[in-house]
Amino acid sequence: MTFAALIFVIVATAFLSAVLTLALAAWIYRRRYQQLLEKEMLRIAGELEQRVRQGTLEAGKELLPMFQERVRDGFLEAMRRWGVSDDLRNIAKTSADLVGDGLSTLLGRKNPTK
Repeated sequence: MTFAALIFVIVATAFLSAVLTLALAAWIYRRRYQQLLEKEMLRIAGELEQRVRQGTLEAGKELLPMFQERVRDGFLEAMRRWGVSDDLRNIAKTSADLVGDGLSTLLGRKNPTK
């Protein structure tokens, strides 16, 4: 056997060994670990969704009173700038209160602040 043939046999053996090792690892992964990993990913995704939802609701409840106040003040300031009558100003205040109450209901607050 020549030196070139010997090198070819060594390289071919190494290549086939690597391919068989990779095939065996893929088979073991599919057989044992894929379902476990998918179940764990679904569990983590559900937990993450719950945490994000809870954080969003808490932030909304925390910021809602300030937002309601700004909406109400914005309506009243607009009415003052335009020199609108008291009747229209009361309508704007009531509208602002309705928007705030609607947001309270949307975010699940029981007793909206006024």
